[in-house]
Amino acid sequence: MIAVMGLERDQVAQIVARVAPPDELVVANDNAPGQVVISGTQAALAATERELRAAGARRAIPLRVSGAFHSPLMAATGEALSEAFAEVEWRDADPPIVSNVTAAPVREASGIRKLLARQVSSPVEWVASVQRMLEAGVETFVECGPGAALTGMVRRIAPDATVLNVSNAKTLHATLTALAERDRTREAAFAGMSNPGARSGAGSGAASSGGPGASS
Repeated sequence: MIAVMGLERDQVAQIVARVAPPDELVVANDNAPGQVVISGTQAALAATERELRAAGARRAIPLRVSGAFHSPLMAATGEALSEAFAEVEWRDADPPIVSNVTAAPVREASGIRKLLARQVSSPVEWVASVQRMLEAGVETFVECGPGAALTGMVRRIAPDATVLNVSNAKTLHATLTALAERDRTREAAFAGMSNPGARSGAGSGAASSGGPGASS
């Protein structure tokens, strides 16, 4: 796998299609604007790296991984996962999960199980998944686990969103504090909206003592 910096997904996809067939090379991760990962055979990756640099990629970084993840080359692994998942009890999700395979919400247990098995051999539609959540009204994203790679990606995809990270006790405390402050701000705003008389009364007082200019 190779992480490509400085080219958009469409540009990388055109190069990939020109270099090798889809059973040997694919766009594997659409991580953020200008950050894409490709996956495939060693020969196809080597040929593509030269093409990417020629096309103006700022960086093309070979990743230290044990397989061509999120490509058709992992189909057999996906089948093995499907068989293993069939032995486990699954439950519907509440709230629904946005699948990185389809960038669509899924709630049914059977659908979640199938999509997780497909994920290992399918592209990760991270940009589309974040955009789908934004469209659904999500304003706050919390990454849980070591590192902050997803945090950085979401900030590039959704610069206006609140993005938090929990990787240790210190960041857990900071995240809980930030979420509590967010909730207090929302509650205060809602209280003001539900009691417009209080706001209009204050405004009337300002207008009567200072004139129309003061109230504006």
